[in-house]
Parts: sequence; structure tokens; C-alpha cells
Amino acid sequence: LLDTYEAERLPVGHRLLTTTDRGFSLLARGGWFASQGRTHVLPRVAQVLFGNAWTQRRLFRFVSQLAVRYTHSPLSTERQWGEEPGSVRMEQGPAPGDRVPNVALKAEGAERLHTLLRGPQHTLLLFTGLDSGSEATSRRSELVALAARLEAHYGPSLLQAWVVVAGEATPSARLVADADGALHRRFGAGGECFYLVRPDGYVGHRERPLEPERLEAELARRLGRQGT
Repeated sequence: LLDTYEAERLPVGHRLLTTTDRGFSLLARGGWFASQGRTHVLPRVAQVLFGNAWTQRRLFRFVSQLAVRYTHSPLSTERQWGEEPGSVRMEQGPAPGDRVPNVALKAEGAERLHTLLRGPQHTLLLFTGLDSGSEATSRRSELVALAARLEAHYGPSLLQAWVVVAGEATPSARLVADADGALHRRFGAGGECFYLVRPDGYVGHRERPLEPERLEAELARRLGRQGT
């Protein structure tokens, strides 16, 4: 993240500075018309605009920078190939560079996704897919074992891995229960796939289908091959 800080944050700072600069110049401009605008027009316009709930939400997202996206960052990548099962498409989920939504979930010690993401580590979400078929139980066990192995290799301070299981009602160690499939649909996970979330809560990489070799190669590219 530090290597790409300048490429990602400089454009954001430039947009924020430009916007505030223009606003200040407008308010500080001299002359009779500018004075009348500040005294009589601006308060009325502000009352109408800021009394609107939509405007308030947009302003809050702008000031808090929750709407910031890193779509063109070198850290924002994805790979997709093959047919997607069902009607749920990965394009419906958060794209690389998007902030991960704080959706409801059921996991041990967590009821919101951002709780799982809390900390300085990368977070790996392995989705089983909505249509897991008759081999769902064995495949789930394989994914849980994969998550445990990867986390042990890199260490929980660098990587934490979770398996999101569609149709499961009870969470357990490394397992997020997605009984009604809502979390899968929010992430466009109709079939097996994975999302790698950066420490700052943004999607770094997403990929389908989920192939362990390609997953491990992506982790090695980002985190290095040697564990802690």
C-alpha cells in the first residue's frame, strides 16, 4: 500500500483541494454582486440543498471520503473466465478499488463484514457459490482447510481467511454462514470465487473461478512467498 500511496492518494487530495479552493474563492470574492450573493442568495440556496437528505448523504460521503475509489490503481486487479452459473454475476459485486460494503453476516464474534476486516491484515473471502451441488460438504471442508493453510503460512497479522458458505445457518471457525445467500448475491458470487480485501477495506483483487494454484500465486505476488 505504501508503494502505491502517491498514485492513489494524490488524485484524491487534488480533487478535494480543488473543490474547497473554488468554494472559498466564490465566498471571498469582492464586489457588490458577490456581497449580495453571500448575504441573501447563498443562505437560501444552502437551506434548500442541505435540507435535502440525498444532498446530505452525498456531502457526507465526499467529506468523509467514503466514496473514494481506486479503480485505476495497480493494486486493483481481477481475473474472470468461463461460464458463470445461474443469474448472479461477479460484475454485480464490489469492483477492484471499491470500498467493501459493511453488510450483515453471521460469523464467530462478528455480525457485520467490517468487523471481520478490522486490523492491519489482508482479508481473504472464499465464496462457495450459490449452487454448490451434491459435493458441497466435501468442497466446503477443502476450502476451510485451504483457508487455514494460507493463514498459517502468512500469519494472521498479514492474512486472515474466511469461507463464506451459502445455505449454512451456523457459523464456526473460519466459516461465515450465509443462510439465505444474501452475502453471495451482494458480492456477485454465483459460483466459487474469492475476494482479497486490502487492510484499508478496499477490494484489491477478485477472481473466478476459485483455483487454489492461482489464488496462491496472487497472494505470493502481493504478500511475498515466504510466510511469517
